[in-house]
Amino acid sequence: MIDPLNIFLKKLLLLSTGVAFFILIFYFAANGRWFSPALPFLLIFFMASALLSYYFIQKSAISNPRRFIQVYLGTTVVRLMLYLAMIATYLILYREDAFNFLIGFFALYLIYSTFEVFVLAKKKR
Repeated sequence: MIDPLNIFLKKLLLLSTGVAFFILIFYFAANGRWFSPALPFLLIFFMASALLSYYFIQKSAISNPRRFIQVYLGTTVVRLMLYLAMIATYLILYREDAFNFLIGFFALYLIYSTFEVFVLAKKKR
């Protein structure tokens, strides 16, 4: 039997490699302007967040499929609270980098959230 977590991890690594490659190309094309120094750490953070979220959702779907929606919404709420805390902390500590950080954060948020929704929607069919 194929482990769904390994399949998700491979897709996540492929996506993250593509995103990192795009970031590098754009970074050098823009001569480093418009980039937060936190961007590489954000990439790792979003990878870890997506992997942990998928792990908990997958674990609940196997043990009790009727709780899938509850666990999905629960992990989403926890992640959003974590994201808001991270944004607030960074903005308080590094005001001069606020705009670049927010642009990078929300771009990665959209990419990884879209990826996770597509993977979960495909799995549910």
